[in-house]
Amino acid sequence: WRSCPWRKAPPRPFELTADCNPTEKAQEPRAVQLRQQVSRKAEETVVDEFLSPGKFVRRTLNGAGFRTQIRTAGEPAAASRVSTYSIDVTKDYFELGKPFDFNEVVKGADGTVASDINTSVAFDGAVNVEVGGCAYALTKIIEQSHGSVRGIAGSNQAERWYSRDLKTSLYTRNEEGDGSIVETRARAISTSFTPVE
Repeated sequence: WRSCPWRKAPPRPFELTADCNPTEKAQEPRAVQLRQQVSRKAEETVVDEFLSPGKFVRRTLNGAGFRTQIRTAGEPAAASRVSTYSIDVTKDYFELGKPFDFNEVVKGADGTVASDINTSVAFDGAVNVEVGGCAYALTKIIEQSHGSVRGIAGSNQAERWYSRDLKTSLYTRNEEGDGSIVETRARAISTSFTPVE
């Protein structure tokens, strides 16, 4: 663990570089590079996901790994969209490893509903993955979701390999109801980077 400074206490921020392969329905996949900056505290984790230079989405997660807020680059913190849940999200369901269901409603600062999603979560064992010279035990999570985003109904299935140590996923595969797929796999991790803010 001495060679893995992001594992030391207190948790240090780190940056993940990942290969992202979006595949639109009936099209060839295209490869893009994705970066995530992850800042962890006991009570919350902040993840900045860079879609392109200078453009990012910020997700704030609570101590149990549930998203509480989301906003995009250029928006003030007061404009963050806020999530509310049908379950007690202070409970660490991911540690328990038992299937569970929940509803998440995301509202803008003006109270407008941005999304209303029902999700079923199941666990499919564990895998070991090496990134940046460190091995991680990852929990394989399967999520089935359906609901509406900006008034448009849809569904998707997601497979995530989640690290409770890093408080983020090192592999994800999202398949939308229309057949489009986005696969993201972490390939490097570093504590040397310039934070977005």
